[in-house]
Amino acid sequence: MNRYVVVLSIVTGIAVLGNGLAITALMLDFHARDSGSTAIAALFAALAVPDIALAGLAGRIADNVPLRKILAAAGTTLTLSCAALAHAAEAAVVVLLVAVMSGLMTIVTPAMLKAVAGATPDALLSRAQARMSMAANAGMLLGPPAAGVLMETADLRTALLVVAATSLALPLSACFLPSAHVAPAGGGKAGLTPGLRAIAAQPTLTRVVAVGLVVVLAMQVTNVAEVFLVKDELHAGSTAFGLITTVLAAGQLAGAWAAGTLLARPAPGRPPRPSAVASSTVATAGTSLVLVSVSTEIGIVYVLTGLIGCALGGFAVARQTMLARLTDERLHGSVFAAHAALVNVSVGVGLLTAGAAENLLGPRAVYAATGLVLLAALVTSLLPARLHRARRLEPRDAPGRVPLDH
Repeated sequence: MNRYVVVLSIVTGIAVLGNGLAITALMLDFHARDSGSTAIAALFAALAVPDIALAGLAGRIADNVPLRKILAAAGTTLTLSCAALAHAAEAAVVVLLVAVMSGLMTIVTPAMLKAVAGATPDALLSRAQARMSMAANAGMLLGPPAAGVLMETADLRTALLVVAATSLALPLSACFLPSAHVAPAGGGKAGLTPGLRAIAAQPTLTRVVAVGLVVVLAMQVTNVAEVFLVKDELHAGSTAFGLITTVLAAGQLAGAWAAGTLLARPAPGRPPRPSAVASSTVATAGTSLVLVSVSTEIGIVYVLTGLIGCALGGFAVARQTMLARLTDERLHGSVFAAHAALVNVSVGVGLLTAGAAENLLGPRAVYAATGLVLLAALVTSLLPARLHRARRLEPRDAPGRVPLDH
């Protein structure tokens, strides 16, 4: 792997770990202070809103500014914001600083993804994307437990100062990256709209991205129903519920590695296409969700959750590979930023509908419904391609058709 992939995958893992640590610690602190659900909801809004609101700016910066400058400036500001957060007392100030930190990561992330895509040969692109995804999943897996340990053994300020220390990885990483010239986006056009247009210009990519948004929405809904399924339906304890999250994250790591290896491995004949891998993973996830809805043993739920995690990890690698391969390299920053904005909109919709779905349907019906929705979305996404292929295979001189050469 080239230096960009090695350095930026490490930075991604550390950044995600710090993010998970900070949010978990703040949630525990808000709960201990009886700040109420409104404050926690504001915390999550501070995480999500900048990803959407700043997507255009993030794309323009990623496509026109060298990565080293972005890492140095945004990373230093992020570290200072984390240090200020450790000394903040008022909930409103805390939420504001979290929004600032989220906005800075919104700017940094597309630039890192663009650098990885641009520095990696096409044959190794899926493996590079897998490494980035695995690093993020590892950080996601380690961050919340680290927050729990620090909050029990120390206090919130210590936990947030640790987060500030992890943020130093961003400006320091600039020292280990080679200088690179950034070719400005074509015609100076970069931002949210050009990024969305670049995605929409590729029908196969559009279908995979659309299905991915349904996957994200479905997983937000099942995340809320999960605790009710484990505690109320399966009558398992808190440890069993905690293991569900661990199994899902471990599955995502395995799925990302498998997809990256599969798509990069030289194979006799034609290697598997990322779109085919994406479709198979969505089918696996949808089927597994339906099976979870009828499971009566926690052990079976663990196995199915692991399969869902593998499918999600594999899908993420296939989708990221397609985003990098099928769009203009000069617009990669805008493409990744636009895609992140779409994902966060889907996350928001999922969180807004999750509570109502659980209250109306119950946990088992929620799992069954989300699984069926995923399968329906997959079939719907494949129909246009099937119909187009069928038309192309129709004989030119079929009855009632005028030959094309007349």
